[in-house]
Amino acid sequence: MSTRQKNPETLIRVIEQLKNKDKLISQLEKDLGHQWVSAQQAALERAAVSASCDGVGEEDVQANLDLLGAAALGAGLGGQQQQQHPAFSPPPSPYTLSSTSALPPKGNNEIDTTGSSSQTPSSTATTGSVEDAWSPSVEGFSLSKQDLQKALKESKERNKELVEKCRAYLHRTKELTAQNRAYKDSSVKLLEENKKMQELLEHSKLRCLHLSRQANEANAERTWAQQTSQFMEQARMELNEAHKTIAALKQACSDKDRRIELIQHRKKRRRLVGPDDRSIGGETYFGYEEDAHSVDSSLSRSTLSDDDVWDEVDDDDDDDDDDDDDDDDDDDDDDDDDDSDDADDNDDDDDNDYDNDSTRKIIPRSE
Repeated sequence: MSTRQKNPETLIRVIEQLKNKDKLISQLEKDLGHQWVSAQQAALERAAVSASCDGVGEEDVQANLDLLGAAALGAGLGGQQQQQHPAFSPPPSPYTLSSTSALPPKGNNEIDTTGSSSQTPSSTATTGSVEDAWSPSVEGFSLSKQDLQKALKESKERNKELVEKCRAYLHRTKELTAQNRAYKDSSVKLLEENKKMQELLEHSKLRCLHLSRQANEANAERTWAQQTSQFMEQARMELNEAHKTIAALKQACSDKDRRIELIQHRKKRRRLVGPDDRSIGGETYFGYEEDAHSVDSSLSRSTLSDDDVWDEVDDDDDDDDDDDDDDDDDDDDDDDDDDSDDADDNDDDDDNDYDNDSTRKIIPRSE
């Protein structure tokens, strides 16, 4: 059972190997055919060159080229058919030659142009059997030494032009290489300079930012100083106004105190000094020599208390305030009247002093 299973596998593997070998053989035959065709084309071209030199007609050369093309086409088709159908083998073509019979033997430069069947090589030729396909000699295809020298000279001239062109191209290539190297070096330098400029630009940006920040701070400080100066100027003006107001209030207070003192003095004098007591030599307000009746007098200054005096002053102040509310101008008139009354009172005091002096002389002092 195992042998039966192995036999089909072995057959399949052998068949595949045979197929691969057939494909390889067909490919080799095709390659050999192309090589033979290329060799025949080279030989015919050489023959054409020699014919052009020796005067051989171009029709024979063209006929040989046509035969060679047909042989190459037959070889290509034969290889494809053999690849498609391995069992089919095309008949041997009269133009299919072996690789050893592609060129005439060494030392024989003659080519057979008769095309006899007796000299046609076979496709089954072996390595040892080399057949000469172009055994008859043709003197028209042989080149003389002068023609070869002439052709060599022409080829040298053509080669010289090409060498000069190549030398110019090489020189231009060297110049372009040097320019490219110089451009590369300059580009590297420019990149380094660009990098430095970028660093300087960043530094300048930071410096500009720092300066702008300092300018903003200085502007803020200047604005704050201006506002502070304005505030201080306003406060100074308010302080001056307050000083003026305080001075005015002090002046008003001093005037008020003076008026109070004058009113108090006038009230006391009116109470203390009566019209009947001026001629009796009683106690005087200004402190002259006192008599015996001044000590026991009920109208003496010492008999009035300060509370009674301030009550009277307050009553007078209330009356004065009422008068001020009625008419403010009357205060000035009252001041003038008070001044005149004070002057009159002073005159009366002088008269009383004189009367007291006269009474002191008349009335004896009690012991």
